[in-house]
Amino acid sequence: MKKSFLPGKLLSLLLCAITASLFGQAHAVVGDGQFAPINLNFNQLTSLPPEIGCLKNLDYLITDPLLCDLKRRKIIVLETKDEAELLLDKCRDRPSYKKQILRLLKDTNHIAHEWLGPEAASAHVANRKCCSTEKNAKGPVEKYFYECKSQDQLIPLQIALELDKNLAEQIQILVLQRLWLKEIPPFVFKLKNLERLFLENNSLTEIPGAIGELQELRFLGLGRNNLSCLPVEFELLKKLGSITLDKNPLNGPRPPFPHFEGLPELKFISVDVAVAIRWGLEPLTDGDRKIMEKVSSEDIRKFSVLVNPHRGNAVI
Repeated sequence: MKKSFLPGKLLSLLLCAITASLFGQAHAVVGDGQFAPINLNFNQLTSLPPEIGCLKNLDYLITDPLLCDLKRRKIIVLETKDEAELLLDKCRDRPSYKKQILRLLKDTNHIAHEWLGPEAASAHVANRKCCSTEKNAKGPVEKYFYECKSQDQLIPLQIALELDKNLAEQIQILVLQRLWLKEIPPFVFKLKNLERLFLENNSLTEIPGAIGELQELRFLGLGRNNLSCLPVEFELLKKLGSITLDKNPLNGPRPPFPHFEGLPELKFISVDVAVAIRWGLEPLTDGDRKIMEKVSSEDIRKFSVLVNPHRGNAVI
Protein backbone atom coordinates (compact mmCIF):
# COMPACT_ATOMS: atom_id res chain seq x y z
CA MET A 1 0.00 0.00 0.00
CA LYS A 2 1.38 3.43 -0.89
CA LYS A 3 2.06 5.78 2.00
CA SER A 4 3.05 9.43 1.99
CA PHE A 5 4.03 9.82 5.67
CA LEU A 6 6.05 8.05 8.35
CA PRO A 7 4.32 7.37 11.71
CA GLY A 8 5.94 7.84 15.10
CA LYS A 9 8.64 10.04 16.60
CA LEU A 10 11.65 7.90 15.75
CA LEU A 11 13.68 8.55 18.93
CA SER A 12 15.63 5.31 18.82
CA LEU A 13 16.31 5.24 15.14
CA LEU A 14 19.73 3.75 14.47
CA LEU A 15 19.55 3.39 10.73
CA CYS A 16 17.57 5.42 8.27
CA ALA A 17 18.44 4.71 4.65
CA ILE A 18 16.36 6.90 2.40
CA THR A 19 16.38 6.73 -1.37
CA ALA A 20 13.65 6.86 -4.03
CA SER A 21 10.42 4.88 -3.54
CA LEU A 22 6.77 4.63 -2.67
CA PHE A 23 6.85 7.12 0.17
CA GLY A 24 6.42 10.65 -1.11
CA GLN A 25 7.07 12.64 2.09
CA ALA A 26 8.20 12.04 5.67
CA HIS A 27 6.23 13.61 8.55
CA ALA A 28 7.25 13.54 12.20
CA VAL A 29 4.31 12.89 14.54
CA VAL A 30 4.05 12.36 18.27
CA GLY A 31 4.79 9.02 19.77
CA ASP A 32 7.27 7.43 22.16
CA GLY A 33 7.56 4.02 20.54
CA GLN A 34 10.90 2.28 20.42
CA PHE A 35 11.84 1.34 16.88
CA ALA A 36 14.27 -1.18 15.54
CA PRO A 37 16.50 0.04 12.69
CA ILE A 38 14.28 1.20 9.87
CA ASN A 39 15.19 0.92 6.23
CA LEU A 40 13.32 3.26 3.91
CA ASN A 41 14.96 2.17 0.71
CA PHE A 42 13.03 2.22 -2.56
CA ASN A 43 10.65 5.06 -1.76
CA GLN A 44 9.91 8.38 -3.42
CA LEU A 45 10.97 10.68 -0.61
CA THR A 46 11.96 14.17 -1.67
CA SER A 47 12.45 15.76 1.78
CA LEU A 48 12.78 15.07 5.50
CA PRO A 49 10.99 16.93 8.33
CA PRO A 50 12.97 19.33 10.54
CA GLU A 51 12.07 17.14 13.54
CA ILE A 52 14.63 14.63 12.35
CA GLY A 53 17.14 16.82 14.15
CA CYS A 54 15.60 15.66 17.45
CA LEU A 55 16.65 12.07 16.85
CA LYS A 56 19.46 12.06 19.38
CA ASN A 57 20.17 8.36 18.96
CA LEU A 58 20.50 8.58 15.20
CA ASP A 59 23.67 6.74 14.28
CA TYR A 60 23.91 7.60 10.60
CA LEU A 61 21.70 8.72 7.77
CA ILE A 62 22.28 7.39 4.29
CA THR A 63 20.54 9.12 1.42
CA ASP A 64 22.16 7.13 -1.35
CA PRO A 65 21.36 3.51 -2.29
CA LEU A 66 24.97 2.74 -3.17
CA LEU A 67 26.17 3.87 0.24
CA CYS A 68 23.43 1.85 1.90
CA ASP A 69 24.45 -1.29 0.05
CA LEU A 70 28.11 -0.61 0.76
CA LYS A 71 27.47 -0.17 4.47
CA ARG A 72 25.59 -3.45 4.63
CA ARG A 73 27.64 -5.70 2.33
CA LYS A 74 31.01 -3.91 2.04
CA ILE A 75 30.58 -3.82 -1.73
CA ILE A 76 29.21 -1.44 -4.34
CA VAL A 77 27.19 -3.12 -7.06
CA LEU A 78 26.69 -1.01 -10.17
CA GLU A 79 23.95 -2.53 -12.28
CA THR A 80 23.75 0.11 -15.03
CA LYS A 81 26.09 2.44 -16.87
CA ASP A 82 24.09 5.39 -15.53
CA GLU A 83 24.83 4.29 -11.97
CA ALA A 84 28.54 4.06 -12.75
CA GLU A 85 28.59 7.53 -14.34
CA LEU A 86 26.62 8.96 -11.40
CA LEU A 87 29.10 7.51 -8.91
CA LEU A 88 31.98 8.97 -10.90
CA ASP A 89 30.36 12.41 -11.04
CA LYS A 90 29.60 12.41 -7.31
CA CYS A 91 33.15 11.40 -6.41
CA ARG A 92 34.49 14.22 -8.58
CA ASP A 93 32.13 16.94 -7.43
CA ARG A 94 31.47 16.11 -3.78
CA PRO A 95 34.55 15.55 -1.59
CA SER A 96 32.41 14.54 1.41
CA TYR A 97 30.69 11.82 -0.65
CA LYS A 98 34.03 10.57 -1.92
CA LYS A 99 35.29 10.49 1.67
CA GLN A 100 32.31 8.32 2.69
CA ILE A 101 32.97 5.90 -0.14
CA LEU A 102 36.64 5.61 0.77
CA ARG A 103 35.86 5.06 4.43
CA LEU A 104 33.34 2.31 3.72
CA LEU A 105 35.55 0.68 1.10
CA LYS A 106 38.57 0.71 3.38
CA ASP A 107 38.60 -3.04 4.06
CA THR A 108 37.51 -4.49 0.72
CA ASN A 109 37.84 -1.81 -2.00
CA HIS A 110 35.40 -3.83 -4.08
CA ILE A 111 33.15 -2.42 -6.79
CA ALA A 112 31.21 -4.82 -8.99
CA HIS A 113 30.43 -3.40 -12.44
CA GLU A 114 27.68 -5.89 -13.29
CA TRP A 115 26.54 -3.71 -16.21
CA LEU A 116 29.68 -4.79 -18.06
CA GLY A 117 28.93 -8.47 -17.68
CA PRO A 118 30.03 -11.32 -15.40
CA GLU A 119 33.71 -10.93 -16.34
CA ALA A 120 33.73 -7.45 -14.79
CA ALA A 121 33.47 -8.45 -11.16
CA SER A 122 36.18 -6.21 -9.75
CA ALA A 123 37.02 -2.53 -9.52
CA HIS A 124 39.74 -2.83 -12.16
CA VAL A 125 37.64 -3.82 -15.17
CA ALA A 126 40.31 -2.75 -17.64
CA ASN A 127 42.96 -5.34 -18.33
CA ARG A 128 45.57 -4.62 -15.65
CA LYS A 129 48.99 -6.19 -15.26
CA CYS A 130 51.96 -5.40 -13.09
CA CYS A 131 54.80 -4.53 -15.47
CA SER A 132 57.51 -3.55 -12.97
CA THR A 133 58.25 -2.89 -9.31
CA GLU A 134 60.19 0.11 -8.07
CA LYS A 135 61.37 1.02 -4.59
CA ASN A 136 60.93 4.29 -2.79
CA ALA A 137 61.15 5.48 0.80
CA LYS A 138 57.91 3.66 1.66
CA GLY A 139 58.93 0.34 0.10
CA PRO A 140 58.23 -1.40 -3.25
CA VAL A 141 55.74 0.26 -5.60
CA GLU A 142 54.11 -1.64 -8.46
CA LYS A 143 53.85 -0.06 -11.91
CA TYR A 144 50.87 -1.08 -14.02
CA PHE A 145 49.94 -1.78 -17.62
CA TYR A 146 46.30 -0.91 -18.36
CA GLU A 147 44.30 -1.72 -21.47
CA CYS A 148 40.72 -0.64 -22.14
CA LYS A 149 39.05 -2.68 -24.85
CA SER A 150 35.86 -0.61 -25.01
CA GLN A 151 34.83 2.95 -24.21
CA ASP A 152 32.66 1.60 -21.40
CA GLN A 153 35.76 0.29 -19.64
CA LEU A 154 37.02 3.87 -19.33
CA ILE A 155 34.41 4.55 -16.65
CA PRO A 156 35.58 1.94 -14.10
CA LEU A 157 39.17 3.03 -14.69
CA GLN A 158 38.26 6.64 -13.95
CA ILE A 159 36.38 5.56 -10.81
CA ALA A 160 39.44 3.63 -9.67
CA LEU A 161 41.61 6.71 -10.27
CA GLU A 162 39.23 8.88 -8.26
CA LEU A 163 39.19 6.50 -5.30
CA ASP A 164 42.87 5.53 -5.30
CA LYS A 165 45.11 8.60 -5.09
CA ASN A 166 48.22 6.50 -5.76
CA LEU A 167 46.98 4.76 -8.91
CA ALA A 168 47.65 7.76 -11.19
CA GLU A 169 51.33 7.55 -10.27
CA GLN A 170 51.47 3.79 -10.82
CA ILE A 171 50.17 3.53 -14.39
CA GLN A 172 53.21 3.18 -16.63
CA ILE A 173 51.63 1.87 -19.85
CA LEU A 174 48.14 2.75 -21.11
CA VAL A 175 46.51 1.18 -24.19
CA LEU A 176 43.43 2.92 -25.61
CA GLN A 177 43.45 1.48 -29.12
CA ARG A 178 40.43 0.89 -31.40
CA LEU A 179 37.98 2.75 -29.16
CA TRP A 180 37.00 5.33 -31.83
CA LEU A 181 37.77 8.13 -29.41
CA LYS A 182 37.18 11.63 -30.75
CA GLU A 183 39.33 13.16 -28.03
CA ILE A 184 41.85 11.95 -25.49
CA PRO A 185 40.12 11.47 -22.10
CA PRO A 186 41.28 14.25 -19.71
CA PHE A 187 42.32 11.79 -17.01
CA VAL A 188 45.18 10.61 -19.24
CA PHE A 189 47.05 13.87 -18.68
CA LYS A 190 47.06 13.27 -14.92
CA LEU A 191 49.15 10.11 -15.26
CA LYS A 192 52.44 11.80 -14.48
CA ASN A 193 54.55 8.63 -14.65
CA LEU A 194 53.08 7.36 -17.92
CA GLU A 195 55.85 6.11 -20.23
CA ARG A 196 54.01 4.50 -23.15
CA LEU A 197 50.67 5.66 -24.53
CA PHE A 198 48.93 3.77 -27.33
CA LEU A 199 46.14 5.70 -29.10
CA GLU A 200 46.11 4.03 -32.51
CA ASN A 201 42.91 3.38 -34.47
CA ASN A 202 40.78 6.13 -33.00
CA SER A 203 39.10 9.22 -34.46
CA LEU A 204 41.34 11.91 -32.98
CA THR A 205 41.50 15.18 -34.93
CA GLU A 206 43.81 17.03 -32.54
CA ILE A 207 46.15 16.50 -29.62
CA PRO A 208 45.58 19.01 -26.78
CA GLY A 209 48.45 21.02 -25.38
CA ALA A 210 48.07 19.14 -22.10
CA ILE A 211 50.15 16.38 -23.70
CA GLY A 212 53.15 18.40 -22.56
CA GLU A 213 52.35 17.45 -18.95
CA LEU A 214 53.38 13.82 -19.55
CA GLN A 215 57.03 14.47 -18.78
CA GLU A 216 57.94 10.76 -18.49
CA LEU A 217 56.49 9.78 -21.88
CA ARG A 218 58.87 7.75 -24.03
CA PHE A 219 56.58 6.35 -26.72
CA LEU A 220 53.40 7.75 -28.26
CA GLY A 221 51.32 5.76 -30.74
CA LEU A 222 49.00 7.94 -32.83
CA GLY A 223 48.69 5.89 -36.02
CA ARG A 224 45.39 5.64 -37.90
CA ASN A 225 43.71 8.79 -36.63
CA ASN A 226 42.72 12.01 -38.40
CA LEU A 227 45.42 14.39 -37.22
CA SER A 228 46.53 17.37 -39.30
CA CYS A 229 49.36 18.55 -37.02
CA LEU A 230 50.92 18.23 -33.57
CA PRO A 231 50.89 20.95 -30.87
CA VAL A 232 54.04 22.86 -29.95
CA GLU A 233 53.78 21.39 -26.44
CA PHE A 234 55.45 18.29 -27.84
CA GLU A 235 58.67 20.23 -27.34
CA LEU A 236 58.22 19.70 -23.57
CA LEU A 237 58.44 15.90 -23.84
CA LYS A 238 62.17 15.68 -23.15
CA LYS A 239 62.19 11.89 -22.74
CA LEU A 240 60.13 11.07 -25.83
CA GLY A 241 61.93 8.49 -27.96
CA SER A 242 59.53 7.68 -30.80
CA ILE A 243 56.16 8.61 -32.31
CA THR A 244 54.02 6.70 -34.78
CA LEU A 245 51.85 8.84 -37.06
CA ASP A 246 51.05 6.40 -39.87
CA LYS A 247 47.73 6.86 -41.67
CA ASN A 248 47.17 10.44 -40.52
CA PRO A 249 46.59 13.13 -43.19
CA LEU A 250 48.98 15.67 -41.56
CA ASN A 251 47.78 18.12 -44.20
CA GLY A 252 47.24 21.31 -42.21
CA PRO A 253 48.17 24.76 -43.53
CA ARG A 254 51.44 24.72 -41.55
CA PRO A 255 54.13 22.07 -41.07
CA PRO A 256 52.65 19.25 -38.98
CA PHE A 257 55.54 18.96 -36.54
CA PRO A 258 56.90 21.33 -33.88
CA HIS A 259 60.62 21.90 -33.44
CA PHE A 260 62.19 18.69 -32.17
CA GLU A 261 65.82 19.75 -31.85
CA GLY A 262 65.32 20.19 -28.10
CA LEU A 263 64.34 16.52 -27.70
CA PRO A 264 67.62 14.60 -27.62
CA GLU A 265 65.95 11.22 -26.95
CA LEU A 266 63.67 11.37 -30.00
CA LYS A 267 65.08 8.88 -32.51
CA PHE A 268 62.39 8.55 -35.17
CA ILE A 269 58.90 9.39 -36.35
CA SER A 270 56.87 6.93 -38.38
CA VAL A 271 54.79 8.59 -41.14
CA ASP A 272 53.26 7.75 -44.50
CA VAL A 273 55.53 8.07 -47.53
CA ALA A 274 53.28 10.79 -48.97
CA VAL A 275 53.72 12.89 -45.82
CA ALA A 276 57.49 12.40 -45.82
CA ILE A 277 57.73 13.52 -49.45
CA ARG A 278 55.34 16.46 -49.01
CA TRP A 279 57.29 17.93 -46.09
CA GLY A 280 60.77 16.99 -47.26
CA LEU A 281 61.49 14.63 -44.37
CA GLU A 282 64.71 12.66 -44.49
CA PRO A 283 64.42 8.85 -44.33
CA LEU A 284 66.10 7.28 -41.35
CA THR A 285 67.55 4.23 -43.14
CA ASP A 286 68.65 3.25 -46.63
CA GLY A 287 65.67 0.91 -46.83
CA ASP A 288 63.27 3.76 -46.11
CA ARG A 289 65.08 5.92 -48.67
CA LYS A 290 64.65 3.25 -51.36
CA ILE A 291 60.95 2.98 -50.57
CA MET A 292 60.51 6.73 -50.98
CA GLU A 293 62.43 6.71 -54.25
CA LYS A 294 60.74 3.74 -55.87
CA VAL A 295 57.17 3.75 -54.63
CA SER A 296 54.64 4.55 -57.34
CA SER A 297 51.93 7.16 -57.02
CA GLU A 298 49.34 4.37 -56.95
CA ASP A 299 50.97 2.60 -53.98
CA ILE A 300 52.18 5.65 -52.08
CA ARG A 301 49.41 5.39 -49.48
CA LYS A 302 50.27 1.79 -48.67
CA PHE A 303 53.73 2.46 -47.26
CA SER A 304 55.09 4.09 -44.15
CA VAL A 305 58.67 5.04 -43.38
CA LEU A 306 60.79 6.10 -40.44
CA VAL A 307 62.08 9.66 -40.74
CA ASN A 308 64.76 11.56 -38.87
CA PRO A 309 63.01 14.03 -36.52
CA HIS A 310 66.04 16.32 -36.42
CA ARG A 311 66.58 16.78 -40.14
CA GLY A 312 64.19 17.83 -42.90
CA ASN A 313 62.34 20.98 -43.89
CA ALA A 314 59.32 20.25 -41.73
CA VAL A 315 61.05 19.80 -38.40
CA ILE A 316 63.91 22.31 -38.31
